[in-house]
Order: sequence, then C-alpha cells, then structure tokens
Amino acid sequence: MSVKRSELYLNTHPENSANMKLTDNDSPYTIYESRMPGWTFPKIRLWSGSVDRETTELTLEKVKAEIEKAKAEIENAKAEIEKAKAEIERLKLETAKVRVHGVNLELELERVRDRQSSRWVPYRYRSRSV
Repeated sequence: MSVKRSELYLNTHPENSANMKLTDNDSPYTIYESRMPGWTFPKIRLWSGSVDRETTELTLEKVKAEIEKAKAEIENAKAEIEKAKAEIERLKLETAKVRVHGVNLELELERVRDRQSSRWVPYRYRSRSV
C-alpha cells in the first residue's frame, strides 16, 4: 500500500490576521495566501499515491471487527454498572447490627415521608432491640 499523507496545518499569521499560513511537514516551504475578496486558496491534495482494493477491504474488515469488539465491551461495562447499582441499593437497605452498651440494636435504613411537611426524607434509622 503506497499512500503518502501530507499533514497540513492552517494557522493564522501572527503579523497580519488577514493572511493564512499553510505549512506542509514534508516541504520546507511556507505558503502565504491573502484572504482578500476575490482571492482563492490553492487546491491542495492531501493524499497522493494509489491504494489497492484488497488492502482497503481488509482494513475495512479489521475496523468493523474493532467496532464490534468495542460495542461488546460497552455492553459489558453497562451490565457491570447495573450490577454495581443494584449492589449499592442492596447495601443501603441492608440492616446493620451494632452493639451499644451491651445491647444489640438493629438499625434499618428506610425511605419515609416526613409527617409535618409531607416531603420525602432520604433515610431514617429505625432501631429496635434484638
């Protein structure tokens, strides 16, 4: 595969904002073109050389395979995120047993409505003797 790509950068010339600077990495020349009305920029070929069809098709197949692999990885990551969310909810609602002054208390986290303001209170501890 004989493909040569010229990297071209379009920068504003620091001395005069009406000029544009075109730089080609492969050549030591810098082209300044005026942006005055009626002027046109030179046509620049970014790709030169020839590409055979088989190489292009093989490359295309590789890219498609990489895309499918990335999609599968994204789906796996989404499943892992859902598992983690479920685990977090389970841990939030799980009861925690603590020992205070020789008495076993069971603390439960629950989501309740505040009776005075009828707003949702995120979590309230409910304790009872075990």
